[in-house]
Amino acid sequence: MQSFLDYFGKIHERTMRAVAWIPLDKIEWRAAAGKFTLGDLALGFLPFHARPSTPISTTSTTLERENVG
Repeated sequence: MQSFLDYFGKIHERTMRAVAWIPLDKIEWRAAAGKFTLGDLALGFLPFHARPSTPISTTSTTLERENVG
C-alpha cells in the first residue's frame, strides 16, 4: 500500500507543477465547443478544500501557484 501512496504522491506533485504553468489568460481555453476548459481540468486535480467557491473565470483573484500541490 505504501508503494502505491508514494507513486500517487509523485504523480500528484508532477501534475500540480504542470497545472501551475497554465497561463492565466488561457485558463478558459477549450479544445472545442462543449469540451472542458483548462481551468475545469485543473480544478479536478485540486483537493476539495482548496477549490474556489466560485468559478475561476468569475473571480478577481488568481490561483496561488506556489500553494498548488
